[in-house]
Amino acid sequence: MMKKYSFADMQMLHWKDYEFECQRLTLPDGRQIRLTDSQNKQVQTKYTQYIDQHHHAPLMGEFIFPSKETRSWV
Repeated sequence: MMKKYSFADMQMLHWKDYEFECQRLTLPDGRQIRLTDSQNKQVQTKYTQYIDQHHHAPLMGEFIFPSKETRSWV
């Protein structure tokens, strides 16, 4: 039987992944770019919205941004 995690547990489970993505954005080709403070804030907002909609944190590798939004960052 699978353990049912609480909302707070789920946030903690993926917090390390989120912390990692906050610092830099990993592109599909493996290239990484460092984020500015305002971009970092956008990551935080998107992440929170994702949790609100899906009731779990995004899994590592999931795309939570529309591609056109982050294209201007590279």
